[in-house]
Amino acid sequence: MKHSYDSTGVAPLDGSFVALPEGDYDLAIIDYKEKETKKGSYPLVSVKCEVVDSLKHDGSKIFYNVTFLPPDMPGAGMAIHFLKTIGEPWEGKFDWDPDQWIGKRFRAHIVPDTYEGKPQNKIVRISASDGNLITTAAGNKSDNEDLPF
Repeated sequence: MKHSYDSTGVAPLDGSFVALPEGDYDLAIIDYKEKETKKGSYPLVSVKCEVVDSLKHDGSKIFYNVTFLPPDMPGAGMAIHFLKTIGEPWEGKFDWDPDQWIGKRFRAHIVPDTYEGKPQNKIVRISASDGNLITTAAGNKSDNEDLPF
């Protein structure tokens, strides 16, 4: 089927990346890649996410790394918080499968950043996408903003 379009006043994209404005975004996990950390050979999952439910930024992509560190290492709780946020098993001994993460949503506070002189998006805080309440390990309800990371 033939279609018409008036591109007057629209410049072609130059292929450069433009970071999202700082703010809170709902993200859906659309893909992942399993890796290992460079130091220590710990499991790492690079999660590819897409902005959803945003009129202006729907479809924008952002990556988030989930690293499974030993319990005695600083930052070990970040992976546990991520799993809890997306509604996956996170307490005690459990199996995890990133195939089960596809389609899961979470809310992220994103800030523009640079890496090696190039613009990028950086996730600085995550919470459940339903926004307000999640259950803590003790079974109490708490506001996501009080959670670490």
